[in-house]
Amino acid sequence: MKKYSILAVLAVLLLSCGGKIKLMVLLLLMKCVNAAKKVKGWLLQIWKQKKLEWNVLNFKEKIGERLSEIRSKKMLSIKG
Repeated sequence: MKKYSILAVLAVLLLSCGGKIKLMVLLLLMKCVNAAKKVKGWLLQIWKQKKLEWNVLNFKEKIGERLSEIRSKKMLSIKG
């Protein structure tokens, strides 16, 4: 929400100013948008990495459960 209010203020300044100030505000606005895109990209990369780690952990957990099931079945068949 805060990001959008900053961009709105910059847009109003852009419309109300003239000349060099308008160009400076436009550049500042572009920097804010580019920074927001970079942060979004970083967060997306972190999220994808964490999701991959969670998938690997879940896979290892399921394999472990399956191995223990197989071991217990073998033990039952040996005893029985």
